[in-house]
Amino acid sequence: MFRYPATGACAIGRVARHAVPRGLLDDTVLGRIRMCLYLMIFLGPLIAGIGLWHQNYMNDLLRRGADAIAQVTRLTTINFKGTAYRADLAWTGSDGAALRLYQFSVSPQFAARIRQSGNPPRLTARIKFIADSRGRHAVVILDDQDKAGPQPIWLCLSLGLFGLIGTLVTSWLRARTVATGNRPLMT
Repeated sequence: MFRYPATGACAIGRVARHAVPRGLLDDTVLGRIRMCLYLMIFLGPLIAGIGLWHQNYMNDLLRRGADAIAQVTRLTTINFKGTAYRADLAWTGSDGAALRLYQFSVSPQFAARIRQSGNPPRLTARIKFIADSRGRHAVVILDDQDKAGPQPIWLCLSLGLFGLIGTLVTSWLRARTVATGNRPLMT
């Protein structure tokens, strides 16, 4: 049986142990693989659900959003674990009010187009936006379609199915090992 060390850092592990089905977590390599597969059963569909929600949100924004032409006022490059680009946008709303959005994430291809327009940027972009009652704006740049790609919903659901099948197979291997009295697999 797997024993946690007597340190304060493992208090969460002791509590989490009761949430895991009996026999799923032990000290063998196979037990650790089985635990990862067990997590995939729940995390795959969860991530797929979040992706589906995001896709529906973007479709709703494209359907109900107001059209506008935004001026790109600044481009910021962020170099932390890769390169990311952020643009500041300014446009006039449907009621005539001047609206601004700071640090909006853009694709590298759109950032290259902004850089080619000069410094300061003189690029305009077609956008769709929905302004809510709190002054926040939901915005999508129509000219930046390089960033919009298919959501990996089926990949996440297949990960959940792979986790289910893998958990069943590794649990069967553990039960067979315990029933025959052999030493545990992959210790």
